[in-house]
Amino acid sequence: MCYDNQKGWKKNGGADFERKIRENDRSHIRKLQRVSGDSSMDTENIVNKNVLIQVLEELRRILFPGFFDTNRVRSEYIKYLVGDRMEFVQYHLRKQIARVLGNDETCDQCPKSDLSNKAEQIVEEFFSKIPMIREYLYTDVQAAYDGDPAAYSTDEVIFLIPVFLLLQFTALPMNWCFLVCH
Repeated sequence: MCYDNQKGWKKNGGADFERKIRENDRSHIRKLQRVSGDSSMDTENIVNKNVLIQVLEELRRILFPGFFDTNRVRSEYIKYLVGDRMEFVQYHLRKQIARVLGNDETCDQCPKSDLSNKAEQIVEEFFSKIPMIREYLYTDVQAAYDGDPAAYSTDEVIFLIPVFLLLQFTALPMNWCFLVCH
């Protein structure tokens, strides 16, 4: 097999090889449509990974105000900053959860308003668990600090220990998944 700038990939004359590639492409697309259905391939039903990453980053800033900000946060502004971030998370998380619910086979014909209302309930329940999640994570911070003689403070644990970062990014999605699936 070789590549010709004008004719593309070639093998045994090129035309036969290109025909097989096109057949494989069509076959692959048909299989995707059969497995996932046409509706889940629509962009309106696909969860946006970049938005979820932004949501996770904002949740970290909600759970640990001042720790992950690019600018210094003054204590008198924390309640406003956290409130603004909670609005951001609520709006974007609700939209992403509605997309997940829209892909559920039992909700093929559900009106968008029903999906949005259910997503809103899930987000509200998730927000009610944030204090518990924060307490859980702070317990882990303290345990890591107590168990690491090289750690100078709990702040250092929050910033620098990779395992704690992993805990943050698993505790939040696990709670989402529990709420969406139940």
